[in-house]
Amino acid sequence: MLLSVYVHCLTDSQQAALAKLGWVSSKAKTEEDLSELDEILLGEPRPPEPAPCSIYELAIAYADDKRKTVKPDTMRGVIETLTKIVVATLNRRKTWPTHVQLGQALTTWALSDRAGAPPNALGEVLGWMADNSPDAGVLRDPEVLGKILDHLNRRLDGEPASPNVRSRRRSALFNFLEYAIAQGHLPANPLLFRWWGEIT
Repeated sequence: MLLSVYVHCLTDSQQAALAKLGWVSSKAKTEEDLSELDEILLGEPRPPEPAPCSIYELAIAYADDKRKTVKPDTMRGVIETLTKIVVATLNRRKTWPTHVQLGQALTTWALSDRAGAPPNALGEVLGWMADNSPDAGVLRDPEVLGKILDHLNRRLDGEPASPNVRSRRRSALFNFLEYAIAQGHLPANPLLFRWWGEIT
């Protein structure tokens, strides 16, 4: 929101900045009031807040969107990266579902074209993921992003992936984060604001 940027750049106090703009300070001011001020300053209303969305849900939406524009070979790489992103961010406290079960449920159904109902063997795993995937907003957390990158940098056996594979996966992650921004779930791409190490 440009008003917030203006406030934080010019003053340490939001009320002081609003006073400079002729906006009378009052504890009674509401979000609706500030939205009205945004409309006056920017010439357009503030966009509505997006509906809550988990990383699992966002990955499915991104896969559906990407499938329309990329070749099957490229899509396989996208699904591979999205699978690692979702698994890396799940709130896991037990050994079930296993990494194999999670990966199979994501690659063969959730991130595919999902023709028909999911197989019975996958239904429970898919439901568990839907319940245990955190909100997409946590993608701005450096600790979460670091965990994702660690997953992307490794093969299934835990050994380091090749530089080409790591580079491709990081590029896919960057595009996924850009999609999250476009959907209103992130203010900016967190990969741009910190050094995450060279891909060697």
